[in-house]
Amino acid sequence: MAQAALLADQIPRQLSFKHTVQIWVAWQQRRGATDDPVSIRGLLILIVQPRVGLRPGRIGPRIERRALKFRQKSYPLLT
Repeated sequence: MAQAALLADQIPRQLSFKHTVQIWVAWQQRRGATDDPVSIRGLLILIVQPRVGLRPGRIGPRIERRALKFRQKSYPLLT
């Protein structure tokens, strides 16, 4: 993805990871072990085609919320 972004003068975060994986798997199945530069350049061009918009303020889920499995209760557990 970094090479494809460099080739197209884009930021790597603007490229779709899922699209890159799908293109890579299809390319591996179709091309096999051929590593000619023309084929690789074509792969990089395909990776760059769809762009993901910049999403300001986008963050992942908070770790504190994910770590809590049960809510705190004021009564002891019945064991």
